[in-house]
Amino acid sequence: MVDTVPHKPFIRTLRAQWLGSQLRALREERGMTLKLVAEHLARDMSALGRYERGDWPIRKGDVVALLDLYGFHHATERARLLGLAEEVWRTDRWDEDYGDVVDASFIDYPWLESRAERICSYNLTLLPGLMQTREYATTLIRNAAELGTPASTLRLSEVSGG
Repeated sequence: MVDTVPHKPFIRTLRAQWLGSQLRALREERGMTLKLVAEHLARDMSALGRYERGDWPIRKGDVVALLDLYGFHHATERARLLGLAEEVWRTDRWDEDYGDVVDASFIDYPWLESRAERICSYNLTLLPGLMQTREYATTLIRNAAELGTPASTLRLSEVSGG
């Protein structure tokens, strides 16, 4: 009898969606169809569509094959996309260390915010996370809701980047 470990389903992440949309934009810029690219990868067209929507994670080797097919050789951007391909699988970044105060839906926000090139925001009462100091975040969290203990407030301010 073989013991099998149940396969954990893929959680559709912002990382996967972002990578997929960039790969779709490259494909469309080159005037290539889903059918042509799917044949090149030896994948079903629906699989490629799921990669581009971020419904399924795409393997780094497939990203390399796509970038080669698209003739995309800009070293810095290529390295960024390949790095992103490695991260689409990561769903444990925050919930392992901060699972007591955040759930899996929070995982991508600090990651996405850390890659922002520019912030365009208008809010009279709240500073964007990148501009928050730890003291500001702690005060905001403490006053936003009844979260229980001072320890949980401190943990939330740590994970928020403040």
